[in-house]
Amino acid sequence: MSLFHMTEEIRKVFKEHYINTPESLEEVLIALRKMGISQIESIKIIMHELDLKLQEANELVSGSKAWNSKLDEL
Repeated sequence: MSLFHMTEEIRKVFKEHYINTPESLEEVLIALRKMGISQIESIKIIMHELDLKLQEANELVSGSKAWNSKLDEL
């Protein structure tokens, strides 16, 4: 899935999973990865949704279980 405009499907994932905790952010990132969203696109989404700078979003996404595990292990 290519972006970057926030689709309703992505907004729905955020609304359904994110409750302002690190665990819920991990759930969002896993859901995005399973949807076929790339790591770079995930960073852009996190920047937009959480109003973060690039470095902050990159650290969250790059350090996540979603991007440090094999897809079939999630």
